[in-house]
Amino acid sequence: MQQPVNNCLSCFSILFALATLTEGSVVINEIHFKPADKTSPEEFVEIHNRMAVAVNLSGWNFSQGIDFTFPEGTLLEPGGFLVIAEDPKRLKSVFSTEALGPYIGRLANDGERLVLRNKQGNVADAVTYRSEFPWPVGSKDGNSIELIHPDLDNDLGGSWRLSTDEERQGETPWKETVFIDHNDRSWRYKKGTSPPTGGTAWRTIEFRENSDWKTGRTSIGYGDNDDQTKLDDMRNKYSTVYLRHKFRVDDPAIVPALRLKLYVDDGCIIWINGHELARRHVGGGEMRHDSTTGVADHEREWELIDLPDPGSFLKKGDNVIAIHVINATLGSSDLSIDAVLLVPPKTSATDSPTPGSRNSVFATNAPPQIRQVITDPRQPTSGKQFLITAKITDPNGVEAVRVHYQLVPPGDYLPAYLPLSHSSLLSDASQPLPINPEFEKEENWQTLPMLDDGMEGDAASDDSVYSARIPAQENRTLFRYRITASDGMDSVQVPLQGDPSLNFAAFVYDGVPAYKPTRHTVHPKGLSHTYSTEVMRKLPVYMLVTRKSDFDQCNAYKSNQIPKSKTEARSKFNWEGAFVYDGLVYDHIRYRLRQANDRYSGGGKRSMRFRFNRGHYLQAKNNYGEEYPFKWRTLNTGKMFDNKRVGNFGLTESVNSLLWNLLGVPAPHTHFFHFRALTGPTEAPTNSNGQYTGDFWGMQLAMEDYDAQFLDTHQLKDGNLYKLKDGIFDGKRVKRNQGRTAVTDDRDFQNIRQQLRPARSADWLHAHVNWDLWYRYHTICEAIRHYDYWPRDSHSKNRAWYFEPSMETPLGRLTVLPWDADASWGPNWGQGIDYPKNAISSGQATATFRQHYRNVIREFRDLVWREEILHPVIDHMAGLIGEFSMADRDRWRSAPNGRDLGPMKTKVRDMKNFAFRGWSGNSGPTVPSGGRAAHLDQLARAERDSTRIPSTPKISYKGPENYPANALLFETSHFSDPQGDNTFASMRWRIAEVDTDYNPTAQPARLPLFEWRAAWDSGELVTFSSEVHIPPAVVEPGKTYRVRARFKDKTGRSSHWSLPAEFATSAPSIQPLQNFLRITEIMYHPATNPDAEFIELQNIGRSSIALRDLRLTGGVRYDFTLADIEQLEAGQRIVIARNPELIRSVPGGRDAILVGPWDGKLSNSGETIRLETTWGETVFSLEYNGNWHRQAAGRGLSLVLLNPTSALSDWSSKDSWRPSLFTGGSPGRGDNELADLNSNLWINEVMCGSDGWIELFNPTGQAVNIGGWFLSDTTSNFAKFRLPSGLAIPPIGFLLLEANQLYGRAGIPGRFEIPPTGGSLFLSQIDHGQLTGMGAIALFGPFEAAASWGIKPNAENRVMMPLQTSTPGQSNTQRNVTDLLAITVARDFTQLELRFHAQPNSAYAIESCERLRPDEWNTVHSVAPKPNGGQTVVRQLIEKTLPKRYFRLRKLP
Repeated sequence: MQQPVNNCLSCFSILFALATLTEGSVVINEIHFKPADKTSPEEFVEIHNRMAVAVNLSGWNFSQGIDFTFPEGTLLEPGGFLVIAEDPKRLKSVFSTEALGPYIGRLANDGERLVLRNKQGNVADAVTYRSEFPWPVGSKDGNSIELIHPDLDNDLGGSWRLSTDEERQGETPWKETVFIDHNDRSWRYKKGTSPPTGGTAWRTIEFRENSDWKTGRTSIGYGDNDDQTKLDDMRNKYSTVYLRHKFRVDDPAIVPALRLKLYVDDGCIIWINGHELARRHVGGGEMRHDSTTGVADHEREWELIDLPDPGSFLKKGDNVIAIHVINATLGSSDLSIDAVLLVPPKTSATDSPTPGSRNSVFATNAPPQIRQVITDPRQPTSGKQFLITAKITDPNGVEAVRVHYQLVPPGDYLPAYLPLSHSSLLSDASQPLPINPEFEKEENWQTLPMLDDGMEGDAASDDSVYSARIPAQENRTLFRYRITASDGMDSVQVPLQGDPSLNFAAFVYDGVPAYKPTRHTVHPKGLSHTYSTEVMRKLPVYMLVTRKSDFDQCNAYKSNQIPKSKTEARSKFNWEGAFVYDGLVYDHIRYRLRQANDRYSGGGKRSMRFRFNRGHYLQAKNNYGEEYPFKWRTLNTGKMFDNKRVGNFGLTESVNSLLWNLLGVPAPHTHFFHFRALTGPTEAPTNSNGQYTGDFWGMQLAMEDYDAQFLDTHQLKDGNLYKLKDGIFDGKRVKRNQGRTAVTDDRDFQNIRQQLRPARSADWLHAHVNWDLWYRYHTICEAIRHYDYWPRDSHSKNRAWYFEPSMETPLGRLTVLPWDADASWGPNWGQGIDYPKNAISSGQATATFRQHYRNVIREFRDLVWREEILHPVIDHMAGLIGEFSMADRDRWRSAPNGRDLGPMKTKVRDMKNFAFRGWSGNSGPTVPSGGRAAHLDQLARAERDSTRIPSTPKISYKGPENYPANALLFETSHFSDPQGDNTFASMRWRIAEVDTDYNPTAQPARLPLFEWRAAWDSGELVTFSSEVHIPPAVVEPGKTYRVRARFKDKTGRSSHWSLPAEFATSAPSIQPLQNFLRITEIMYHPATNPDAEFIELQNIGRSSIALRDLRLTGGVRYDFTLADIEQLEAGQRIVIARNPELIRSVPGGRDAILVGPWDGKLSNSGETIRLETTWGETVFSLEYNGNWHRQAAGRGLSLVLLNPTSALSDWSSKDSWRPSLFTGGSPGRGDNELADLNSNLWINEVMCGSDGWIELFNPTGQAVNIGGWFLSDTTSNFAKFRLPSGLAIPPIGFLLLEANQLYGRAGIPGRFEIPPTGGSLFLSQIDHGQLTGMGAIALFGPFEAAASWGIKPNAENRVMMPLQTSTPGQSNTQRNVTDLLAITVARDFTQLELRFHAQPNSAYAIESCERLRPDEWNTVHSVAPKPNGGQTVVRQLIEKTLPKRYFRLRKLP
């Protein structure tokens, strides 16, 4: 069936040559990657057929960017368009356009590569779009990018423009209007002790209220301590409440939509002007004043209700909303009601994209393409000419290029927009900034031609790179420019119209000069000292070029301070400037001050916030010169002293950010920077007051902001993000990111604010809070004493709330993130109780939460909060600003509006004392002796953990000397718990790289290695094992590591981490490889296909073996770095094959660990196989001979090593090898190991001797024909005795095989008898010597005191037991003999492990002999009685060469 396509375009261009059909007929024509409403799935890609014939798209696909394959029968008509949508239904509802889809993936907002491939997999078209120049940039979301003409090169940004919507340019989009906000103080309410007077009249605007009606602030209710107006008398007295609220509508006709946000417990009915509009959690029908029936027991959360057709019930003038709130029971523990009535903002504010039709920017002629705009050098210096270059192309040729530039002299910044006056800012901060007419005045711009003639600085003629030489300028000049180009018909100017950057810019600058104090200095050398250019350029230099009047108005030292109550005015980016960093100019950025309480306190520096333009975000770097992963939309700066008037030099917030991020808590990154404010004509005045009045503005701390870029940087999912502020309880006003699938109002925010209480259930808490991150977040809060917050509205600042998308709740899971932790490490406010801590602070229901929290505190103390870790970190941070901190003090200590808070060394000392010694200061409160380390220890010991946690393990090294990387074996002490035996729950190992010689002041500067960052972590191991082998792949020779272990008991309490085992690793040793790695099988001459060769390796040791540094050499060559497996676990086998797929067809081969293919071929006559390291050291080599065993020489069998523990020197001997049992060998398993073939048959009972028998049982519902199957008593020959045809086991029935009639009959091939000493039996299917099925297996012991051996009825493991009475052909119902019991034996080369199940209060003897004779049995172990009995394990060391030995278990009287 032909798929739909939309609207054909008649291509009648006279200026573009048509391409051939075979190449480029289908082009990517429009991309909508950033809808105005990110929660609306409106993304799409449009393709266009620019040819005159249809294109069959069947099997075509987008292979990059998005994932979509076109269905069979999809045709793209000549000149037609086809849209591939993220959500075709949504696209049709928004744009009235049919589309294919949905596709898989998302279009990246910052740009990515889209690749369209044809059915043959060839690239049909590809576009790498971006969200910055030369691609079109707009000031808002919602536009698509459209190709100007389909014949243009669509991989060039200049071929595209933002979509326009000329038909809708006259429309005015509506804005959000709030009629009634939450926590409104003007609600009228009546208690439901009786019905309102007048029947239903209370729902109308005309109703006259009597004295029963009171005024209250929502939420109204009782219980849970979250109501503003409390109804303390309601419970068990009345079940309903009536509410009314008037609101005014000037013109109902212009109210396009109406929305109600409802917060109710339990249910309610809503009317507006007497019209019932909604019910929530209430059944149908009229509800009385004392109703409870038909009401659901509903816990409150914010709900969103759209009220359709508002014009049908709204009136001009006064209106009223009426709500009847009803509890589910008279004795309900709580009730609450709050409501918000508003006009929501218009979603998808424009339909300007044009999916399925001709692009809105289509033009028959496109202007030239301008890209690669460069200032050379990037930062010119004074007195020297410089170049402006750009690459400019056009299919019809470029006629003229010009650069238009504007010179901004030092101290005379020219803004494009003027700030609001102080009075205007206070009266209406929402108004736009007025345009500055001086900026665009023609006389303020000059013009020069740009030429491509190879002269006047142009590098080469006719290379499409146009150049203009710019006259020399004075130092500190801002040079703005634009470029226009024309092809004789159309022209273009860049930056394009709508780009908020308005122009390109360069800053003429000779570099930061030295700083010379002239009046006062804190430097020990006195006024003779000059801070060198090296010191002054040590930190990143941020320069703000702005008008002095604007900068002064913003700082407001003398006047113009904005009251705290004017939150909108304070949040207004009212002032403009150019921001210069790293030679780049970010022109026309906006700035303002930040902070609430401490914005204007005293003198000194101000904390600021800068906002960069879309498409021109700041590429910031940390103090180590490393770029942050994503550019910064905003820059927050800190003035480096807190609101307790304590100077911290940014050290506290820098260390705090480091600690939170170290523990995995996303926190804003920070770095120190040198700030310069270029507001005057002179950079460094030489007058007596010059040290205070030039560009130098001291040192500040840069802080990453909470926004969408923050989520990307910290790899967080796209969820709602709120930056909390004092006194603002409307989440929309503090929302910094709208999650794509998150709630679009602030229900998540209000849910936490009003619901996260101690009364919430554990399930509710788990569903709504990410506790793992909160434990780590708050552990650091306790350590640094970041307490400046409370779980109430009166103090809702200094944190952010991120809601991670969750499958458990549409509201997402809360993660609390830190902010403004400057009042820490000494001075602070508050008690450190936030909403989550308050919710779990007491009560048995939340004891588990507190236990996990204490576990994290213990781990933090063990691995992080230690003197040897924190002291170097603090010293390092102080070293970054070193001498510069003195220059900063000299700038501000005695300056006008200045402040000095003492030397940095005092703060360094205080921080160290605060952490580990104790601290006191006039900004208080005091930290007692032992510092916060003692405080953390006290928290970790709470609720009797001090006497209940498991004992701390002790670990020791058990591997070879020098700690070779491939033999790191450690052992821990046994689990011990003061709460008693049998409390072990799990254990954990970890290894981390550490520094041994870290120097905090070394250059280049770097942070120390933190033990918290594990190189390897075992995870929780639920089975105790005293030993661990560290994977070789996680360590690097020559580096130093620490290994630790930890225990956890069944109550969830974790021990402390053990003291570390610290060591430096050496190069991998081949000794473990020589001891435990074996070639156990060689298929050198396959019977049929010569490519079926393989070599099998086995690890016969007890620890894993690293393979990555090994290779096979000789006749075949294979490098294990090519393998997907890096190590071979104990007992594992790996098969290296010439053709791995051939080996998978061998029984058991499909389950083998297979690698390959190798290079070369094994010689049929024999050769040397060598295993060596990548550095050429031989691990071992062996030489096989093709004539050793003729069955292995082209007859289908392989060579199998007889004894893997034999000496290496024996491996080249014929006597060490034998032919395999089966054709094709046994790759990936032992030759005598049976493949897991999942049979349902049982060998149910056996009797020894010539009159013995074998009883088979079929538990299935169908008969099983076993004619032609094989019986055997040895693994060396499964095909020993062939059963005659016609034998079948009935369904759920037995079949008796008698020895004297079948397998034991004299003279028959393969005859055998079941010996009285015990043994094994195998029932199997074999085809041409190859095992194809295993019917059943039986293992049994001596018959001397047993009538027979059989499977106990209802046994789970089908283990045979001795029976007192034999039951051939019947169920084994008899009891087992009492003095002989089942025992299992496992051998691991030098150790035997014997297991049996002991009965309570019973003693046992384990006996052993080498020959089955009555007088040969000797007691080797005695086992004392245990009160509870249970599984018993006995271990015995043996020699590797020990021959066959028998064991039995005897129960003692």
